[in-house]
Amino acid sequence: MHGLPNLKPSAYTMTVNSGDRVVLEMTFERDSGDVVWKKDGTELPGNTITSSEGSKTYVIDSASSSDAGIYYAHFTRYPDSGGFTRLIVRECPVGLWNPPDCAQSCPECDHGGECDTTTGMCICPPGFMGNLCEKACGINSYGPECQHSCKADGCRSMQFCLADPYGCSCATGWTGPTCEEECPDGRFGSDCTEQCECLNGGSCDRHVGCVCPDEWIGKFCERSKFFFQANATSVRLADATKIAVICGCDPEVDPEGCPLPEIHVEVANPSPMPIQTNRGIDYPGQSIRWVLTPFGIDGNWDFICSINYRGHTYSYNVTVNAVGGPYPEIKEFADTEANRGTIASLECIVATTAGETIEVKVIDTRGNLIEPRYDAPGSKETSFIFHVDAEDENEGVYTCVATKQAGQVKAEAFLNILHQPIARQPPTITNNSNGVVTFNLNQRPFAGDGPLIGMHVQHKQSTIQHWDTHSKSPSTSTYTLDNLIGQTRYNIRVVLVRPGSEGQGPDGPILTFVTACSAPTRAVELQELSTTDLDSTSLRVLWQNPVGESFDSFNIYYRTRGQTVFDVVSVSDDSIRSYILRNLQKFETYYVQIKLTNCGAPGPVSSLVVVPVSYDSVSISWTQPENTNGQIKYYNISAVKTHSGTRSSEVIVERTTDIHLLMTSLQPATDYDISVSAVTILTGAVVTRSVTTQEWVPSAAPENIRVKARERTIQFMFDMIIKSKRNGIIRMYEAKLQNPTAWNSAVPPILRNVTSESVLFDNLMPGTQYIFNVRGWTAVGPGIWSEDVIVSTWRGPKDGFSTGSPSNSRKDIKTPLVGKNDVPPGVSLTIVFILGAACLVTLMVAAACLFAAFVKRRSHSMDLRSTEEIVTVRMTELMRQRSISNEYDDGSHSILSGHLSPPMSPLPSEELQYWKIPWEAMFLENVIIAEGNFGQVIKATIKRNGEPINAAVKILKGGCSDADRKDFIGELQIMCKVGHHPNIVNLIGACEFRGELFVALEFAVHGNLLTLLRKSRCLEAEPDYTNKSLSKADTETLSIKQLLQFACDVSLGMRHLADKGIVHRDLAARNILVCENMVCKVADFGLSRSDEVYVKMTAGRLPVRWMAIESLNYSVYTAKSDVWSFGILLWEIVTLGGTPYPGITCAELYEKLPIGYRMDKPLGCDDDIYNIMRHCWRDRPHDRPSFEQLYIALSRTANSDKNYINHDRVQGAEGGATPTFTTAKEFKFPSINSDEDIKGAVWGQLG
Repeated sequence: MHGLPNLKPSAYTMTVNSGDRVVLEMTFERDSGDVVWKKDGTELPGNTITSSEGSKTYVIDSASSSDAGIYYAHFTRYPDSGGFTRLIVRECPVGLWNPPDCAQSCPECDHGGECDTTTGMCICPPGFMGNLCEKACGINSYGPECQHSCKADGCRSMQFCLADPYGCSCATGWTGPTCEEECPDGRFGSDCTEQCECLNGGSCDRHVGCVCPDEWIGKFCERSKFFFQANATSVRLADATKIAVICGCDPEVDPEGCPLPEIHVEVANPSPMPIQTNRGIDYPGQSIRWVLTPFGIDGNWDFICSINYRGHTYSYNVTVNAVGGPYPEIKEFADTEANRGTIASLECIVATTAGETIEVKVIDTRGNLIEPRYDAPGSKETSFIFHVDAEDENEGVYTCVATKQAGQVKAEAFLNILHQPIARQPPTITNNSNGVVTFNLNQRPFAGDGPLIGMHVQHKQSTIQHWDTHSKSPSTSTYTLDNLIGQTRYNIRVVLVRPGSEGQGPDGPILTFVTACSAPTRAVELQELSTTDLDSTSLRVLWQNPVGESFDSFNIYYRTRGQTVFDVVSVSDDSIRSYILRNLQKFETYYVQIKLTNCGAPGPVSSLVVVPVSYDSVSISWTQPENTNGQIKYYNISAVKTHSGTRSSEVIVERTTDIHLLMTSLQPATDYDISVSAVTILTGAVVTRSVTTQEWVPSAAPENIRVKARERTIQFMFDMIIKSKRNGIIRMYEAKLQNPTAWNSAVPPILRNVTSESVLFDNLMPGTQYIFNVRGWTAVGPGIWSEDVIVSTWRGPKDGFSTGSPSNSRKDIKTPLVGKNDVPPGVSLTIVFILGAACLVTLMVAAACLFAAFVKRRSHSMDLRSTEEIVTVRMTELMRQRSISNEYDDGSHSILSGHLSPPMSPLPSEELQYWKIPWEAMFLENVIIAEGNFGQVIKATIKRNGEPINAAVKILKGGCSDADRKDFIGELQIMCKVGHHPNIVNLIGACEFRGELFVALEFAVHGNLLTLLRKSRCLEAEPDYTNKSLSKADTETLSIKQLLQFACDVSLGMRHLADKGIVHRDLAARNILVCENMVCKVADFGLSRSDEVYVKMTAGRLPVRWMAIESLNYSVYTAKSDVWSFGILLWEIVTLGGTPYPGITCAELYEKLPIGYRMDKPLGCDDDIYNIMRHCWRDRPHDRPSFEQLYIALSRTANSDKNYINHDRVQGAEGGATPTFTTAKEFKFPSINSDEDIKGAVWGQLG
């Protein structure tokens, strides 16, 4: 070697066979021109020298022994920088040895081993051993027995030269000129000449080749370490051929690595295996072997070998096919029936031949084998009998299996377990009188299996054990028992019978009954009631028994005139003719009756329990008397309320056949005696319990109110609420004092809570008129207010007493008496009378003047003491009301509260076009139509051209803010711009008086739509929305078409607003008024704007539940946002005034609506109507329909002949009746999925 040559050999030695084509190759990094090849120092001809990129080669077409030797190649210019390689030529062709004839075949040397030409043995590369070089030594080991080892690095940089024809090579796992290069991935062995082709999950190691998983062996992991095989794949059963199945380890597996104890063989089919197979087991080598003869069962015999090795279980399968014939023959195996509780016999008849071995068994429903109980052999067939317990769990299909050497046959039969019949119902009584009872036997329908072949009727007295039995035909339907003892308890039952052993069924259900007694037919003649020679609490009764009447006792019934329930005395001595009733009430009138009986009255009921349930009801329960003395027809229940100190009482009497009752219509907080008695033909003893109903709020107010007034104080005295109206213990009184002149402001009333019948109000304004009310409180809550009492404080510096001048519609005030302590000291009575007369004259003159002024200006006084009966709401109540505060939000998701600032509302500076109503032409009435947060609407009459017009006048309340006044003026401006339309609440005119603006609008005789819808609900609806003042007939006034016409009217009005460029912003049922002829008109333009697109820049009250998404998120309002609100309004109409988004707060709507939440379809609403709502609620405003399109769709619906609404179908969202919509044929809306917004809906088709 000459250091690092410019040319490098691909291999230092190369072994070829005689006749092989040889290519000797030298590689280079830089081409330096022509190359000279030499063999054993002699230069070779150039015609066999070739060049390619990166290499120079010398080719020998057919190698011979003379070609063996040392080859040297160098670039012409560098003769001393070449590379050497040695060519070894075997004397024999490939795969042969023993020259010169080379007639012997070489073994297949593995891992690159060479066949020795002389010995025919394999010369193994360094790192491998074995006859065929099949075993790898591993890293750092080499030698014929792997007995040598390298010091380190896996024999790196070491060349190994072995006997020819092997030559020299690197150790296994290394390659390159200096043996310092590791084998690339996928290659291994000396000089990395071997390639890994690992199978079955093997991995490549550059030193040893494929490393196999536990269960695989071989150079490429191609063979299983274990095997399972049979010596035959098919046999004939008739030949009785023995087969062997063997499972074990491959011979190459080291015995220490073969887990022989963990190798198990079993048969999977047939299971169980017939014992006639005569299986034997032995263990040849590293394996287990079964030897057996398939018997009787044709088809596949499947065997499994399981091997547990290093924590894993490996399974192998072998199948041997057994061909049968001739087969045994099952003559008969028939279905069988057996009565439950007996032993069922299954018979399997098999054809047999003398001397032939045959096995017959039965497989039950759970797969268990049953051996034959016995067999009965015949000349040509044998009967095999099998016994099975006839129980329900054993019912099913059974299989008879007959087996002989040539094969096996099967037959199936069904075992039917029959249930003995039993009647489903006990007999029932059709007649019970005079010791004779007739029954319907009710033997059909029955449970169990038929047919019925017999029936036993059994009866006895309840107190004895023995049953008398009478057999009857199963077709008998009625049965009579006679000569029974009266008033005696008996039992009767029916037992049914079907065919077969144990065919009699169990005892049927028992009827227990009591024989009736015969009531005497004639009455007792009551002769005299006398108190002679008796004390004041006793009464003698004398009577005459009827002649010839049989009876065993009699009852004496008596009661006072105020009682409704008789007391009873039973007398069992039928010989007496008189009886003294004792411990009666003194000086009381009594009613007396006497009844004969043969049986006696029923005893008292047991376990009487009375529990108060509410203020007007109690729950009563009991059990029947132990001694009924006959059949109980019903129970009498009475509730007696006794007035203390009197003999009178109020009684409620009810009757029931149950043993419990809920008694209602009682009075609250009242003591009652509850009595219960059983009734047969006689009334039994009475059992009584006392109970007190629960408290309730007072149903009346304190009366007889008296007043003591001074300059700055007023004292009120009143009587307690009458006892019958208190409904409990009065815990306190709540008194209220209100200045009626402050009705148009937010001044709250003065409240006082007292526990006595007197209350003092101080720090009042002198000479001021006040309204007083008082009500009582129980533990449950407050009662009703008393009627208004009007009283004034004194004007002068001195105190005095009010005489009270109440309105005709309010309660007169009783003038208090003047006591001596009320006269100032030192003033005589004469002076007092003179001063009083002077004051009286002055007061009369002043009163006359005031009356004239009142008559002249009564229209403008706003006096709340009107005597008109149309006033239905107290002003003091209206001052505390707000208009549906829960339906608005101020933008911060909280409800507004608090008082507003004083009013200042001048007219706008610009001139508006409307009728300027003269103040003298406007007459305001004492009727508040509606009230909002900052305004009120009052009923009025306006004279125009001499004709009166009903109007609704809107004014601002005291304490309103500047923003409220601005909105008020803005509403007037909007109404002037809107003009007249039949579906808009039109402006009549406006009037300015003393700095206040009065806006007159059309008067709606039916009020707002929301109230009308809720009033139309049935009386059974939600109490908060039921008009309790109307009858059910009065409430069902809205026709089917009317509801739909409401929506049409609103759509027309909103179309007009949209055409005028008006955005309403508060479209809801509460802001729709219903005028004459039930025409709906859009009202309340307080939030409206005249911009077609309006962006709200300030905070304020917001109708969140009616607002569109863009309005909630960006405060943007357009006609399309009004369309959204119209969809909510349509939902209100469908639900008859339901509150939108029930159960969801305003704050939650801000989160839910943008992510796709919409209200579900109301119960009973048809898909088409709901589809209209959903189009109104679309995310993108431009996808929503116009009001023109909505009107077209709704008007067709309203004018259709179909019945779109069914008031009786469902309950509304808040408990009211909800209309049901059906589908119209004239048009269809495009449907909308609940979770997406469909684009481009074809609304034009509706036009």
